[in-house]
Amino acid sequence: MSSFLRPAAKELRWDIWLLGFMAEIRHLTRAPIVEAIIDFRVNLGPDFRADSFLALKDRLRERYPVVEERRFFQASFEFKGGEATPPETKLGGLQGYNFKSEDGLSIGQFRVDGFTYNRLAPYTSLDDIRPKALGLWEVFVEVAKPEKLDRLALRYINRIEVPPSGNLSESLQVMPTYFPGAPRYLATFLTRVSSHDPETGFFANVGEALERRVDSAAATVILDIDVYLLSRLALASERLIPILEGLRRIKNEIFFGSITEATAERYA
Repeated sequence: MSSFLRPAAKELRWDIWLLGFMAEIRHLTRAPIVEAIIDFRVNLGPDFRADSFLALKDRLRERYPVVEERRFFQASFEFKGGEATPPETKLGGLQGYNFKSEDGLSIGQFRVDGFTYNRLAPYTSLDDIRPKALGLWEVFVEVAKPEKLDRLALRYINRIEVPPSGNLSESLQVMPTYFPGAPRYLATFLTRVSSHDPETGFFANVGEALERRVDSAAATVILDIDVYLLSRLALASERLIPILEGLRRIKNEIFFGSITEATAERYA
């Protein structure tokens, strides 16, 4: 991998050569997704009251019977005599409500800064969860009456098991950087890269980290892919579907480009 500075645009660009073979893009029936998120961000202004969402309790009861408050969490600490005092924590103002399915796997977050749909494992497909997310988004729009959608995002958090051999190259196409002279056995790593396409307006945040279990020698790699569009978008669901499809395409290219075909076969 190399990068250079474009003199005119002052932007960093990648020229990438992959060492090996990226996985074929296809649907995985046992995808290593632990959480899928569709996120809608808006600006409702200071006059909108978060408790307005509580009126949805009866309306959403059949599919989302569990209702939980969301409040701002505040933590503060100070240094005295060169030492930090114990942190003081307190709950702030009401931010909104979480409406959860009975099994707790599907969550609609109705907040003063937007709406988020979370689907925890087991994951099915975007074709399955997208109508559910957009249905709740339409309810959010009905109650909150935002003027525009400022940010639309698709985020997938994957937990990829490391093979017993412990060789990361068997699982990953995109590897952590090795520094010459460092010990050869990897204890941990954390990588985060943000990028954007000025032509389409799409952004991507990709994080990769090694996760070790306290009670086991086994290890997993967390691959966190967040793709989004920052723009003043129309609110109608039918106008958002093509954007979500574009975000899915980028997400798939990142995911399958980051793993090996052997990894894809394990989750097929």
